[in-house]
Order: sequence, then structure tokens, then C-alpha cells
Amino acid sequence: MKTNLAPKPLVAVAWDDAFTIATGDYSEQDIIRDHHKPARYTTFGLLVYRNERGIMLACDYSEDGEYRGLNFIPGGMVVEVHDLGIPKPKRKRQARKPALKVDDGSISPNT
Repeated sequence: MKTNLAPKPLVAVAWDDAFTIATGDYSEQDIIRDHHKPARYTTFGLLVYRNERGIMLACDYSEDGEYRGLNFIPGGMVVEVHDLGIPKPKRKRQARKPALKVDDGSISPNT
């Protein structure tokens, strides 16, 4: 059975996300020093589409060409995109042929 792998590249996207801290007491200095920055994430997926508005990734690809498990990251949040390549089916390994021994004319001690 031949596997129909996705025709889109697998990518790793580093992006900055908003976050919420729901508990705890913090001074203004603590907030500025420790929390006044986005949360950096790396998301992996098939690159379905990318333009200035953002990037659309999918987790799954079906044999009939449909995607699911979609994740949209707004363009302003994208820090880096690394192309990891288009998935390719594994090739079967060819059996190795045994190396030929060269008879050097010497006599083995066991003979």
C-alpha cells in the first residue's frame, strides 16, 4: 500500500503569544522585570498557507487532500519559521552483499 504523504513542508514556527497570570500578588517592579513580555512558543505543523496576515498550520493531512487540526498564528506574532522539509516515504534498504574475501595464500592455523 503506497502512502500519500502531505505535499506541504513541515515547519517549526517560533512565535510570541499573550498570556494570563491568574493567581499571586506582584509588585510593579516584579511585573515589569518578570512578566512584561510575551510567552515564546514553538509550534510544529504542515505549512498550509502563509501571507502578511499570518501562517496557517495543520496537524493532519488525509489521503483525499484535506487538512485538520488547524492552527493560525497572526503574522505580527511570528518570530521565525524553519522549513523542515516535505515528508517523504521511507525507502526500502537494499540488502547488503557480503564483502568478498581475498585469498592471500596464507594458511589458517585451524586448517
